[in-house]
Amino acid sequence: MKIDTLVAIDTHVHIEPDSRDTAADEAARNYFGETGPSFSRQELADYYRAGVPVAFGTDSLASAPTLNLFDELAEARRIAPNVPASLLVDSATRRGAQALGMDGEYGTIEAGKRAALISVTIPPDLEAVEEYLVSGNVRAPQDVRLIRSR
Repeated sequence: MKIDTLVAIDTHVHIEPDSRDTAADEAARNYFGETGPSFSRQELADYYRAGVPVAFGTDSLASAPTLNLFDELAEARRIAPNVPASLLVDSATRRGAQALGMDGEYGTIEAGKRAALISVTIPPDLEAVEEYLVSGNVRAPQDVRLIRSR
């Protein structure tokens, strides 16, 4: 199966297990979105392992209890505990911007891109910041602040 572009809008879009390697090898851009009740632990880990770019976003309560992206990340961590936290955060930032076709302006911190940054309050002396961000312990809005450019 050849896939040129796959943007999953909800939990009902899946790549068949026997096609994952082909999809990762042949696709110019493959994205798989929201987690959810029909999504197994193994599926999400398989997409990362196959090299399929995974992007997170949320527009419904199908996959997390709120529309908070940190809750979406916590659900991804719950169903795929062996996927590195850094990859989950990348899926919510850089890969999310790529999936929306906005990576020229957003998704990474670099010269020439628009400043759309947040700061997150973390416990003192915390070393595993990325793991904390996907842990389900970040509570918006109290732990999150938008940094506006002047």
